[in-house]
Amino acid sequence: MDFIEVPIDKAMFVYKDFPCVRINAKYVKQAERQDRMLKVTCEGHTHYMTAEECKSKWKRKKEVFLFENSPMRMFEGFVIDNDPPVEHEINMDNYLDNMTKLGDVFRKKILKKAGI
Repeated sequence: MDFIEVPIDKAMFVYKDFPCVRINAKYVKQAERQDRMLKVTCEGHTHYMTAEECKSKWKRKKEVFLFENSPMRMFEGFVIDNDPPVEHEINMDNYLDNMTKLGDVFRKKILKKAGI
């Protein structure tokens, strides 16, 4: 599985062995557009998450760096070790089983568009 990697050298602070970090919102937008997962690494810890999880669970922050009139949008959260998601095998049998479960929707819309 392809990830958008966000390596962070130094955490803002560490609480109970888990570093608190801020990531730029551009990585979250990129993950959302490309339908990929984020891989945040900091001080030996790795956290995998989707863009939706980041938006819902992490805090939104604005911080001024170079330009005072346009603060940078960031997400703040803890890097907690978790396992990467399991990549599911896609084969024709699973695809056909799922399509037959759709029933009429499959027959009316998908097959009609294909001209079958």
